[in-house]
Amino acid sequence: MRNLVSDLMGSLIGSGTASLKQITYHGVVYNDVTAALNFTKDQLGITDIKSSIFDGQVQGDALINMKDDEVTTKLNFQDVSIEPLLKGLGMNPVMTGTGTFSLVFASRNTPEGANWLSNATGSLEGEARDGAISGFDLAPVLADPAAYANNIEQAGTWKFDPAAKTPYETLKTKLVLDKGELHFAHFSLLTDPLLIQADENLAVYNLINNQFSFPGKFVTRQPVTLNQDGLRVSIKQVTLPFELTGSPEGAQLKVKWQRLNNSPLGQFVKQRKDKEAEAQKQAAEQAAAQEAAVPAPEPQPGAATEGQPAPATAPTKPEGANGGSPSPAGQAAPVAPAAGDKPAAEPTTPAVPTPAPTK
Repeated sequence: MRNLVSDLMGSLIGSGTASLKQITYHGVVYNDVTAALNFTKDQLGITDIKSSIFDGQVQGDALINMKDDEVTTKLNFQDVSIEPLLKGLGMNPVMTGTGTFSLVFASRNTPEGANWLSNATGSLEGEARDGAISGFDLAPVLADPAAYANNIEQAGTWKFDPAAKTPYETLKTKLVLDKGELHFAHFSLLTDPLLIQADENLAVYNLINNQFSFPGKFVTRQPVTLNQDGLRVSIKQVTLPFELTGSPEGAQLKVKWQRLNNSPLGQFVKQRKDKEAEAQKQAAEQAAAQEAAVPAPEPQPGAATEGQPAPATAPTKPEGANGGSPSPAGQAAPVAPAAGDKPAAEPTTPAVPTPAPTK
């Protein structure tokens, strides 16, 4: 059917107007469409386009090459809903709000089974307002920024939380689409506590594999209070460089403390880290001293000591006639039976009567 329509329209030459109730293109629904049409061989020019879309309005022009299946558009969106707009562009709808944008877009012929975004180019520039960003809650960072310092990388991390929201006032952005990658030529998000800015032309979002690298910075709009050892320090404005990486479902945000070494906050973090390191050192020294102070157990008689064998056991001699009396000097005492062994039974000897004393 598509080839039949393409062949039919490719044979038309002329001009006219169109008024359509609804058009769907790449999953995006345009309602109440009106436009002026200009047919030339294998091309259709559409001018003065007007339509209701994403709860707002769109106006613009388009040129369709029916032979090569290429589309070029220039559209202006007025007061459209951001969430369905992101879905229409094939992006994860992590934002809400209302926006006004200018879109320049070109879609080339897409091979069978390929993602049409990989063959698309364009740019999106404009402003959104009164919405929310999903995935992060920045309140804990402002409550204690230094708590996010890592002892090794000097970077704090936390994971993307779909239930967390950060409301924003305005978002100004310019995005460039090329081969499935969305480059942030400009990004400025104003929230109540923070201004969030991207490092221009370095932030990239890959729409094909849903991965992004977003370096930028937080700039506080209200004083930040730091507490340590009963001392409260208030800093009027703090700038925190960060990098957001991963995917919307599994992102990580790292605050780059190493770039703040000369700032008041950086000095505060350094002092906290030095104090923690000193406390760990003292704890290790105290543990070593306690271990050295514990006396070694005394060796038992006959037990082997380290580096020396146990002394050999002296041979035993039979008991004298006096029975239980001590052995004479120079003779070894009888060896006691080992624990758990039964002593050998001794023969019973009749008692010898004691002679009466001589008068």
